[in-house]
Amino acid sequence: MESEERALPNGLSTDGAIKMARYCAVTIEEGFDAKSAFLDAAFQQSIVIADETDEVSVQTVQEVAVKMSRKL
Repeated sequence: MESEERALPNGLSTDGAIKMARYCAVTIEEGFDAKSAFLDAAFQQSIVIADETDEVSVQTVQEVAVKMSRKL
């Protein structure tokens, strides 16, 4: 189960993770705290990952982002 929790969510590519990290770095430089920067990047990336027209997909990816941010 632990390795499953460490896996990238389906649809999140290495490129997507790099883009999120770069976005986080920029927003932190602009004054965001790390948790807020991560949540903002994750919510934006969730629209890219999920089918934008499928509410369940968007909600699922956003729930994963919130769950991950709780560990920050």
